[in-house]
Amino acid sequence: MSKTVVSQPTWIYPVGFVGLAALGVGAGIGLKAIAGWVVSLPWAPFQGPFEALERIPEPYTSIGLPIVGGLAGVVLAVLIAWDLAKLTVTDADVAISRAGEGRTFARAAVGAVFLDAKHLVLLGTKGDELVREAVDLDKARLTEAFTGHRFPWREGDPYEDDFRMWIEDTEDIPAGANALLRARERAVDHGDKSYASEIRTELAKLGVVVRDWNKRQYWRLTRGLR
Repeated sequence: MSKTVVSQPTWIYPVGFVGLAALGVGAGIGLKAIAGWVVSLPWAPFQGPFEALERIPEPYTSIGLPIVGGLAGVVLAVLIAWDLAKLTVTDADVAISRAGEGRTFARAAVGAVFLDAKHLVLLGTKGDELVREAVDLDKARLTEAFTGHRFPWREGDPYEDDFRMWIEDTEDIPAGANALLRARERAVDHGDKSYASEIRTELAKLGVVVRDWNKRQYWRLTRGLR
């Protein structure tokens, strides 16, 4: 069975590793260079760590700090590469993988596919949200991959007009959804993306789809595609 893989171009990995390692080395050199200057300023904050650096005999800081900085850059590059999304699309399904985990969705279960800003969204045949995944992939390549394997690619959300701004204690919404939306609003305000994602999943069980726009929550109920 033919497949189309959509991921970051291969050149980005060596460039990212070398670039971040170089930045780390530069940061180590810069840290050594400014340590003495910071210590000489009585009003400068965080003098303790800089004084500790100044007490370390040479050549340990001149050699060690750039090495530590370079290693830190490499570790950061590995973490970034590990978290990049990769899509494998076939005529039968689409697999989305990142950070060592993957999810697969059958084409027959997908009612629409589109990009919402930097998020790839797959909707079910009843308008339920199967997945909303942050991706940084080329739109043209995504479009070609999905349309080439006969997925229902859309240029926008087919339910755009169904969304309504959430207001405290909205009446025409399933029981329990207001409490979940209230908790999700707090999670988003505090930057707790993991908890907000969990609440999104719970809302989906109630037949409620939620999206954020201009720091406000909007919601709609699932139903068959128009």
